[in-house]
Parts: sequence; structure tokens; C-alpha cells
Amino acid sequence: MNYREAQERLRAMGILMSKRDGRIRLNYSGGSEETAYYTQDLEDAIDAGGRMGRSRQPMPNWFTVKPPRVPQELDEAASSGPVGIRGRVMADGTLR
Repeated sequence: MNYREAQERLRAMGILMSKRDGRIRLNYSGGSEETAYYTQDLEDAIDAGGRMGRSRQPMPNWFTVKPPRVPQELDEAASSGPVGIRGRVMADGTLR
């Protein structure tokens, strides 16, 4: 198996494989540097990547939509009855 084939097979298991300066780096998709594995041997990378893919716990659902945080000004206005607030809610929750 060549590098590209191994990379595609491991990617299907949730393992990312990259190569730089003769070193092969394996890591879980979204993994930190602490979970990375380095080697210079392709066969070792294939074996280690297979073990990593089989031992990995299911990834949390990253696409879960959380309800938006209601800015305090809007929450108070909603609880006091209809009020004509115009503005734009910014990413930090402030109203402009």
C-alpha cells in the first residue's frame, strides 16, 4: 500500500495522516498535539493508525445546535411586554 492509499483508508477511520520532512504524523480528526503519533515508517504508520482508529471512542456530535444566548436587554424587554427594540445583536450578545 502506498502513502495515498493509506492516507485515504485512515481518513475513513477518522485518523488524519500527514507527511513533512520524512516524518509521518497521525492524529485523530480534531485531536490535539498530545494525541499525535510520529513515525518515519509507512508500515508502522498504517499499523498505528489502524489501532488508533479502532480504539477511538465515538466523536461527539459537533453539529449539535445550541440555542442562542438571549442578551439580558432583550430577555428583560420580553418579560416586561411588547417593546419596540430595534438593533442588531452582536456576536458577544450586546445590542447595537
